[in-house]
Amino acid sequence: MMRKAIEHFKDIHFYRFGKPVPANNDSSCDMAWRFRPKEGKTAAFYKDYRRFVIGRSENCTLSVVGIGDYHTGVNARKRKKNQKPGFEKAPAGKQKPVLLPVVGETVNDSLPVVESEKSFSRGKYLIYNGGGDRCKSMNHYLWSFLCALGEAQYLNRTLIMDLTICLNSMYSSSNQDEEGRISAKNKELWPNLAADTSPDALLSTLGDKIEDGRNIYIATNEPDTSFFDPLKDKYTTHFLDEYKDLWDENSEWYSETTKLNKGVPVEFDGYMRVSVDTEVFLRGKKQIETFNDLTNDCKDGINTCNTAAS
Repeated sequence: MMRKAIEHFKDIHFYRFGKPVPANNDSSCDMAWRFRPKEGKTAAFYKDYRRFVIGRSENCTLSVVGIGDYHTGVNARKRKKNQKPGFEKAPAGKQKPVLLPVVGETVNDSLPVVESEKSFSRGKYLIYNGGGDRCKSMNHYLWSFLCALGEAQYLNRTLIMDLTICLNSMYSSSNQDEEGRISAKNKELWPNLAADTSPDALLSTLGDKIEDGRNIYIATNEPDTSFFDPLKDKYTTHFLDEYKDLWDENSEWYSETTKLNKGVPVEFDGYMRVSVDTEVFLRGKKQIETFNDLTNDCKDGINTCNTAAS
């Protein structure tokens, strides 16, 4: 079903799939997924759930013979807690709706312990070395990198990556592709970003978007969160580290991941922090994005967007 969906919907990037669940008869199943349009300009993910018609051949081989319209796979939709009755059509019969389990969330990205050259040679690895993604835009590069991570996880292999980056001409001062670059100066790519995201500028911009007194969660890589203290005059601010008791040594997460990792504790690292920040962002009542809402700079650098953010 996943392969059929990917082949059928060529104009979107799939983020993750839910587990297929039974539909209203023996010849159909419902499945949900999150996606982003390939031509989309925002970082937001969207949800869809569809009904798949399953056919059985003479030799009992199953295949997908049809895919329903947008949001037809209602049994695969994840219900919110305390959802009011009557908000949406109830499933047939008295059977409780099947909740969509999260698939593809847990990634074991802890560094392997190399005891010797011999043990290293017995390992299995996936090497990501650019290829067709060399010198492409950063947006293209990041999506390809995520695909490589997913493939390595699926194959249960350690991902090995070439850390030298070819800087695309749109980001370089010479207007030429530059090999061997690790990064570009922020001001070359985003000349207005620092000023547009200063606390005073944020207060001014958010005043038209969020009512005073609201709780706001700030996903940031700024190590000193006191930088955002001026926002406390109007809002109640929250950051990821406020909830670190959820992954510290006394947490259920720490205990379970240590068991899964053969007794070796798993670090709650940068990748996991970004994953949690992204989930909180997607579940928020209102999403405010840096490059779409707070600055006129383009997400991928100067001269890479057609319209300025409002």
